[in-house]
Amino acid sequence: MTEERSRSDTDCLTRPVVVIKRSASTAKNTGIDVYSNSVERALSSHGIPFETVNTVMDTKAGYLRFLTDGILKPFLSIIRKRDKRVYHAIDELCCLFLPFAKGKKVVSFHHVITDSGKDMKASFIWHLAAKMGLMFSDEIVAISPQTKRELISTYGIRDDRITVLLSEVSAAFVTLKDVRRERTIGCVSTLIKRKNVDALIRSFSILTEMDGMSDVKLKICGKGPEKEALGELAASLGISERVVFLSDLSVDDIVRFYNSVSVLANPSLHEGFGYVTLEAQRCSAPVVFFGHADIPSEVTKCAVPCDDEKDLAGKMYMLMTDEGYRESVVNAGKDYADAFGREFPEKLVNVYQRLMDRT
Repeated sequence: MTEERSRSDTDCLTRPVVVIKRSASTAKNTGIDVYSNSVERALSSHGIPFETVNTVMDTKAGYLRFLTDGILKPFLSIIRKRDKRVYHAIDELCCLFLPFAKGKKVVSFHHVITDSGKDMKASFIWHLAAKMGLMFSDEIVAISPQTKRELISTYGIRDDRITVLLSEVSAAFVTLKDVRRERTIGCVSTLIKRKNVDALIRSFSILTEMDGMSDVKLKICGKGPEKEALGELAASLGISERVVFLSDLSVDDIVRFYNSVSVLANPSLHEGFGYVTLEAQRCSAPVVFFGHADIPSEVTKCAVPCDDEKDLAGKMYMLMTDEGYRESVVNAGKDYADAFGREFPEKLVNVYQRLMDRT
């Protein structure tokens, strides 16, 4: 019996890891998408074969597609894999399928939703999926120490059940010598409440009143349910012609965007990780953020903290007018972001190996 179990476990090592992730069409260029790519690069770099199971976790794609591509197809794909494997749910919503997977299971937690806000349905689904992930997973990966603390405080998870892995930043984000810096404040964000983009618009309005800032623009890259309200806010402040909304940019477009802005503002109130800061820093853009926000300190270490909307405007002004200050912030941020997360591939593979070694 022991020999039979040993042979079965050895066979399992040769089978592909199954990565359960959001469809690229519904997670494109988001933090989840960036993380998925990091996991796949880690597997490829270590020669570990993998398969992907894609799921559409967004009813905006249509309820029929949500039911077929989001639930039915991934479910059938997983239950058909009857041999033992390692399954990795890339984020909380992908945990819905873990009870049906035959093998060892890993789940990555990005953040913990603590209040439902206006979207009760989304909150209910997230908590259901999260609890399934915590119940059925063999390994829990938190993408930051902050996320680990949130899991412990919200769900009472034991400290030793959670491994923190700080993810690397894609090598696609680099400083481009052929792109000219514009007199522009940039923002890359999903347009939802917790991203706090309205605060940035109000802060930008303050900035426009400062000496020499009459030609500065704010470019917001992203889409979401708050876009209309944000446009109305800009109009009420009399700055509509200076606030530009962009969406559906490719990775190459976003790299050029980071390289073109004078300052990248991240006004978010809460992030499980916050790739935007590190991506921009790799592209030599200085980053400002609210110091009171729940963003992992490991990510914001070389960004500029701000107290409130007025202070945010003041710090952006300094970065646009004081070359010495700007250069010191840019250099520190780039050096830090370039080195960030280099151990992620090896540490993630070690998580898989621990599972593979278990009998």
